[in-house]
Amino acid sequence: MKPRLGGMQVRNSVRLTLGGTLASGIVQFATMVTLARLLTPTDYGFYVVALSINALSTAFMASALERALIIEGDLGAMEGRSIPILCALVSVALVAFAIVMVIISTTGWAVAPGVLATVMGAQLIAAIALVPRAKLRQIYRYPPIVGGEVAGLVIGNLFVGVVLAQRGFGPFALALGMMVGNAVSAFAILAVDRTGLCGIRFKGLGELRATALGTIKVSSAEAANSQITPLVLSALLGPVSLGLFNRIYNLAALPIQLLISSVNRVTLASFVDSSENRAQSRMAIRRVVRIVAFLTIPVAAGIGGASDEFVRTVLGEQWIDGAPIVPFVTLAITAMMIATVLGQLADANKRFDEKVRVQVISTIILVIATIVGSQADLIGVGIAILFASSISLALSIDLAARIIAVRRTTIVAWLLSSVAIGFVCFVLNDKLGLLLENWPVYGAFCVQIAGSALMAGLGALLLLRDVLVDLISTALPKSVADRCRRLLRV
Repeated sequence: MKPRLGGMQVRNSVRLTLGGTLASGIVQFATMVTLARLLTPTDYGFYVVALSINALSTAFMASALERALIIEGDLGAMEGRSIPILCALVSVALVAFAIVMVIISTTGWAVAPGVLATVMGAQLIAAIALVPRAKLRQIYRYPPIVGGEVAGLVIGNLFVGVVLAQRGFGPFALALGMMVGNAVSAFAILAVDRTGLCGIRFKGLGELRATALGTIKVSSAEAANSQITPLVLSALLGPVSLGLFNRIYNLAALPIQLLISSVNRVTLASFVDSSENRAQSRMAIRRVVRIVAFLTIPVAAGIGGASDEFVRTVLGEQWIDGAPIVPFVTLAITAMMIATVLGQLADANKRFDEKVRVQVISTIILVIATIVGSQADLIGVGIAILFASSISLALSIDLAARIIAVRRTTIVAWLLSSVAIGFVCFVLNDKLGLLLENWPVYGAFCVQIAGSALMAGLGALLLLRDVLVDLISTALPKSVADRCRRLLRV
């Protein structure tokens, strides 16, 4: 029987992962700024295609099985030690097949087989720690996970990746940095729990089979949805446009992902804990959705309003052609993040087939929209992705509403206050950009950040005071949080 932990464990986990997320964000930001000046859009294009093909080939490995392990139950009693080895063997076969198919294909994909093989190796290294990582997540024991990830980013990305990029390794710098980072992260987890290094044992796998099959279907559908755009753009526009789009997309996604990753990482386990009680599930999803909406929508809108200054400050003038797509991709990413949270509710309640249908429909719409949008330019692609993401969010809202037995408009209402705050942030930063056009770009961007942060804070005080208090209670020590609540009179 899986241990059921209370709200304190969840809050402590979020607090810990928040610290790790901030550290990871600093490392990722520093790496992104440095590599953007050392590598070309073409280098990024080759790397992105390798990542996408590998993700499609190994969708079941980390995401699906780790998710199944968290959902199903007692990992301490289950001897699932064969899982990493079996995943590795099957993944090798699938990725080898993918390499062959890419080489002989006539699709026009710009693929470097060596880069793909390196990325595949990095994925297999990460799979070694799959079982112990799931066990640690299940009991909200995050220090080895967070510490390993931060160390992996520092050593793999910031050191190995940057050094190799300086020496002219191109896309291999990114792939090898990923491999080293995954090795460091896996070692940190295995130092605490060596389940993944034990011999092959099949006891306990039977009880996992049904859940694993469900999560495999979900993860495969999610992988197809998330990776189809790079492959379509590679075939239609080539590696240069793909690299430019991907770099801008990842840049826009970084602050949004950093803000909610600490919440999102413990969401599944929390939803599983409340899945047997519909009222508790309703309260849990309302809380998480409102927090995620507040953390993402104003930030996305603020970045969209300061798109030119954002790109010039972080990436440099050579990437400015990608600035017009920033408002579209930031909103698209926000819609995806909220849809992901809602989708975890389906995972927790084992509504896998329904979630797969949502993902399949979303993927079909995304493919069609991307093909149509690419006939124009990258702005057309940005609009297409925003459209497809909005449809995906609508479908996820519909599924979540049926699971927790509420009206769809109720879930939409949870988002409206954050949408209003986001609109104000967008307009403010857009106007500030015009007023400060003669300022140095760094100074103008700092003013825009400060202005939108102030507006978001004021908006939260007026419209989302309970969410603000919830965030304070989660992120800060109890004594400090109590004083803040008294000041807010909540």
